[in-house]
Amino acid sequence: MARLLKIREKRISDWKACLKDFEVFKLAQGVCETTLKDYRWHLGRFFNEFPDVWGDNEELRWAVIKYFANGNNLAPATHNIRIYYAKFVFI
Repeated sequence: MARLLKIREKRISDWKACLKDFEVFKLAQGVCETTLKDYRWHLGRFFNEFPDVWGDNEELRWAVIKYFANGNNLAPATHNIRIYYAKFVFI
């Protein structure tokens, strides 16, 4: 059997296309439609707040940090829900 030597990195042009690929991946894992809807809502909210960060990893990293820093006035449960949905995509 041949060994896998290298996986080419595929750059996805926009976050919506990435979300579609992510949804297919999560469907293959067996998540329900409600969970997918939650991913769409949370990630859509993030990219509405920071629309120009896709494609630049450093800007995206700082946008994620700012997104969580701006949520200091949120209830701890809300903050934890944001972390839960973001970690599957950004971490």
